[in-house]
Amino acid sequence: MSTSSHSQHDALKAEIAKLFSYIQRVKVEIASIKHPKYAIDQFGKVADQLAAIVASTEDATNTIMESAEVIGSTVSQIEEMVRYPEAVAQHEKITEAVNSIFEACTFQDLTGQRITKIIRTMNLIEGTINSLIVIVGTEDVVPLPLKGDASVKVDSGIGLYGPSAGVSQADIDKLFD
Repeated sequence: MSTSSHSQHDALKAEIAKLFSYIQRVKVEIASIKHPKYAIDQFGKVADQLAAIVASTEDATNTIMESAEVIGSTVSQIEEMVRYPEAVAQHEKITEAVNSIFEACTFQDLTGQRITKIIRTMNLIEGTINSLIVIVGTEDVVPLPLKGDASVKVDSGIGLYGPSAGVSQADIDKLFD
């Protein structure tokens, strides 16, 4: 083997060793994000929490808007009964405030759209990670150590992961008693 061939061979060996090391680091990173032994689907859990935020803000916004409609309707009925100029001015303030409530409630639609985009992006990332796991092979990921305490379960009340679906306001209030 000539000196030139020998140095090319050494360079190729070094590059293969670097590539192998890089692949090993990728496996560790994949395992830290989505280890097959994890009891918890981190992406699914986050997506569920974000979907719950969208649903909760939608419910709250609907309640606010329905209440504002009742106030607006009642104020309109009272308008016919108002005879004092001072009361007319107060009536106008109430009407303006109710209109401001309706305008402010548009945040929910924008919030829901943005969170939906985040969920879609997370699903794409999860799909990519799942594809990488298929390429790398779960048999190479399973033996890797779990980072942190993977056995931690999602709590059933209020805690690190927020309120669970179905937790009532009464349950939340008990935490403060």
